[in-house]
Amino acid sequence: MSAPSAQATAVAWVLGGPEENTRIIEADLRQAGHAIRVGWIADLGELGDALDRGLPDLLFCFEFLPGDLLKETIALCASLAPGLPVLSLGPSASASATLAALTLGAADRVTLEDDHALEHLDLVYRRESQRGRLGREL
Repeated sequence: MSAPSAQATAVAWVLGGPEENTRIIEADLRQAGHAIRVGWIADLGELGDALDRGLPDLLFCFEFLPGDLLKETIALCASLAPGLPVLSLGPSASASATLAALTLGAADRVTLEDDHALEHLDLVYRRESQRGRLGREL
């Protein structure tokens, strides 16, 4: 009999934006040593259906600038998946975009624009994973 895996495979979803983002996020987090699968959700309607079937560990919401989609996503998750961390995902980093995302209720704002942004993604993922693990233990 084989020993159980020490690290369960986490699941993250990317809502909106280019589907390629899922592969970039998954490859980066796997390269950083995380066991994760990342799926793509086309739109808010599909997200509602998906949340009815199961919950990811983390949700990325893609917008060029945080706005209506992020706001609606956070509201939907508050009703169907309370406690699910929602991250704002955009093509570039800026203090104003991060502030807007945090103001709307996102856990953070991440980008995929360069190596520093990918390092930030890894650190945010670690933080949110730790929060989720501690929340389940309590």
